[in-house]
Amino acid sequence: MDLKKIQDPQFLKALSIEELQNLANDIRLFLIDSLSKTGGHLSSNLGVVELTIALHYVFNSPEDKIIFDVGHQAYVHKILTGRAKDFDRLRMFEGLSGYQKRNESIHDVWEAGHSSTAIAAVAGFEVAKEINHNKGKNIAVVGDGSLNSGLSFEALNFLGHKGNVAPIIVLNDNEMSISKNVGRLSKLLNKTRAGKFYNYAAKTKRKLPKFIYRMKVRLANMIRGFANNLTIFDEFGFSYYGPIDGHDIKDLIKFLKHIKHKNKPVVLHVITKKGKGYLPAENDTVGLWHGVGKFDKETGEFINKNKENFITWSNIFSNYIIDYAKDKDNFKVVIPAMITGSGLIEFEKMYPDKIIDVGICESFAVCFSSALALNNVKIYLPIYSSFLQRAYDQVLHDLARHEAHIVIGIDRAGVVGADGETHQGIYDIAYLKHIPNIEIVQPSNAVEAHSLLNYAFDKASKSVAIRYSRNSV
Repeated sequence: MDLKKIQDPQFLKALSIEELQNLANDIRLFLIDSLSKTGGHLSSNLGVVELTIALHYVFNSPEDKIIFDVGHQAYVHKILTGRAKDFDRLRMFEGLSGYQKRNESIHDVWEAGHSSTAIAAVAGFEVAKEINHNKGKNIAVVGDGSLNSGLSFEALNFLGHKGNVAPIIVLNDNEMSISKNVGRLSKLLNKTRAGKFYNYAAKTKRKLPKFIYRMKVRLANMIRGFANNLTIFDEFGFSYYGPIDGHDIKDLIKFLKHIKHKNKPVVLHVITKKGKGYLPAENDTVGLWHGVGKFDKETGEFINKNKENFITWSNIFSNYIIDYAKDKDNFKVVIPAMITGSGLIEFEKMYPDKIIDVGICESFAVCFSSALALNNVKIYLPIYSSFLQRAYDQVLHDLARHEAHIVIGIDRAGVVGADGETHQGIYDIAYLKHIPNIEIVQPSNAVEAHSLLNYAFDKASKSVAIRYSRNSV
């Protein structure tokens, strides 16, 4: 199929399951080819091809509103809503945004860039539907990594209590956010995913007639409550369905049609493979293929744009931290789900006990780090500038007010270009400068970086925020 001729998703409803699967294959090939030339979020989008097709097959966008949490995994949605022709200018000036964008299409009803806003947004759309007497369903597609955030839980808590709302939360469970997920919730999902029925169903799926397999899935969902095996979503007041195979279009359509008419909050738990269809991305366990630059699609090798003999600021900081941690038992790196992005893969390999990944929980990361520092633990907190703003109150209330001493590595400071307005690191000076008990510094070269890090860790009496860009030195 010529994807660039697609105008809107209505054409999907006339296709057979086989034709939908062929379309999924075409979309994967298109994404791999296109992103090899422009860069972008590859593995996340390869993992949601069938899911996105099924959503647009069952629902009627934009009357039914489909919100992708963060928005970086909405490339398939963009293709199905008539924007494939614009992918040659993906994430470029006046080109196609890398996220959902309201001024780009009537099918983009919400936009983000930061994690964990989709369920809260759907809550707002649900209440607005009640006030305005609108029709249509409100659907949030949320990754298991985004579910760790407090904002997601606040929204689940509200929706489970509200009454007269019937949102659909599609939990896209690929066991990763950018890199591997952490925390108790991840373990609970693992437990659900590894349940006896799911394992048995997965093994017997190809052996059983389709109607018997689906009947077993429905039966398992019916008896789960009687077996006292409630999920966290049941406890929040949601009807829970799954887990199901997120790459089986026929099953996805079947379940989505079933839950479409429910008059209470619903969670559909789908299991997907991040990077599906492109082996280098499928085999990636640390997040190297999450967001990529240009690459050779045949070999899977990245086309390195860094100048020869130049290293990135992230490399300078991570190399320093590796050396600094060598003989310090009271040293910890606290990081909110950005081990790969912050260049700390090697540090984690060398010092697994000296790094604490708290997941996509920036507010917790700052508060937690402050408490550790008050107990004589040396803390390095690397965090993107645009994500640190999510923890502003903790910086003011829980760090500076306590006069706790930590070192904050403000990564991606300054203009970052292709990531769009939600990721520009241009606000941190303004929102930190007026806060007492924090120094803000920025090195101009590697020598200065080492001097400032020495000062920040061993000489400063207050917290130090060291800014550095994503570029080469």
